Amino acid sequence: MKTRREGSTNDSVSQIVALPVHRATVAGPNHLPGSITDMYPVTLDGGKTVIFISDKSKEAETRQNYELRKEERLLRLGKKFKERVVEQ
Repeated sequence: MKTRREGSTNDSVSQIVALPVHRATVAGPNHLPGSITDMYPVTLDGGKTVIFISDKSKEAETRQNYELRKEERLLRLGKKFKERVVEQ
């Protein structure tokens, strides 16, 4: 009959914890999701929306793309609203 060795679970956990940390595979604080270090804020809609970009030279392009998408979104919502009103 096989008997379970006492403390085997603790031994395996302590071995995992004792493993050396491989710096090449561990993300640095700048690469973690949600990190805004080394990023530039771009405020849009009079301060209602803030977008962080990594390249300061693309600020104008980011503003232009945001405005275009905003206009397209408003046009789509307007069409949907008109369709609902006509159906009723």
